[in-house]
Amino acid sequence: MTASWKHYPSLQKTTLARPIKKGLDAAKRSKIESAPYDLNRPENWTVEKLREELRKNNVTFRQSNKKSVLLKKVKDLTLSRSRVEHVEDRPVVSLGLE
Repeated sequence: MTASWKHYPSLQKTTLARPIKKGLDAAKRSKIESAPYDLNRPENWTVEKLREELRKNNVTFRQSNKKSVLLKKVKDLTLSRSRVEHVEDRPVVSLGLE
């Protein structure tokens, strides 16, 4: 004889299968929640902070630019600055053509 749910009203409202996961595991979630944002990384900046940085360095952008576009411009700016600093650190080599 096969039992049906209607014979066991107390079990009709419970789920015998494992619960559905919503989002991340508890361990992963607590790890992420405890990790602070590194505000030295432009990826964690707000759109307004990215715009402010671009304005400060006289880089043009549209007010309608998405965060990804602003982030790329800031990264390009940072990369170009590091290249200039690297070149300035090199010693000047004389070619002996004097």
